[in-house]
Amino acid sequence: MKTIVIVLVNYKKEHELVAFAKTFLFSQEYKNLQLIIVDNGSVDNSILSEILPDTKISLVVSEQNVGYIGAAAVAFDYYMTNNGNQLPDYFIISNFDLSFDPIRFFDKLIMLLDESGVSVAGPHIVSSLNGASLNPMYKRRLTSSHLQRLIRVTNNYKVFFAYQLLHYAKRKLTAKSSGSYASVEDTYAVHGSMMILAKSFFEKGGTLKYDSFLYGEEIYIAEQCRELGLKTMVFHELKVTHHEHSTTGNIKNRMHMKFLNSSLKFLHSKYYND
Repeated sequence: MKTIVIVLVNYKKEHELVAFAKTFLFSQEYKNLQLIIVDNGSVDNSILSEILPDTKISLVVSEQNVGYIGAAAVAFDYYMTNNGNQLPDYFIISNFDLSFDPIRFFDKLIMLLDESGVSVAGPHIVSSLNGASLNPMYKRRLTSSHLQRLIRVTNNYKVFFAYQLLHYAKRKLTAKSSGSYASVEDTYAVHGSMMILAKSFFEKGGTLKYDSFLYGEEIYIAEQCRELGLKTMVFHELKVTHHEHSTTGNIKNRMHMKFLNSSLKFLHSKYYND
């Protein structure tokens, strides 16, 4: 049976995480699956201990907030150390504000991904706000000028605030029906709320060691796949709902703008220097 590892990253949302983990495991029929929770910072991490008696769940407490993909790297190292450096068949980095059918989801995932030979995959993700499909995140590679434009936008908060409002308005107006897609779609980058990494991603040299803090993780994974000649696909048969906050809840503050700006600069300097 294929081994599946799911990483959930907590930052001051332990109540929501525990609720997800309990519901998920209660309804889960796939047996060879392990959840690794990385605690980047809790209001009360004793809440997380409520689900630890389950042998399928491991808790790793980070000494500091290491970001989303940084926490996934911590989980990956933890898994490898405790499993004789044997790679899992599928390593999934996931939000916990998702809902899907866990009874059949993973059997279908393995069947589809094994047949395709894909190294990075994403499911069909629908926003709870407006029914928009979130995958693929980027169908094609961003141009250097596009990245440079985003870097300029994130240099000034007033400009960035207006950009975010326009972005959410555009998403609401251009939401596409979830039935308008082929079952499988080749793509450049999948949405970060659920990134499925096959064993081949790591075997071919892919890494989770991200030299930035927050944001741009999807591009980082996509650029590695591009350089390594690995396939990335969206499987629209794997249906997931992303329970997003309201538009105002998604507006990033100045601190997050700085994190995003830093990550965009890092990605541009690393992958667009030709």
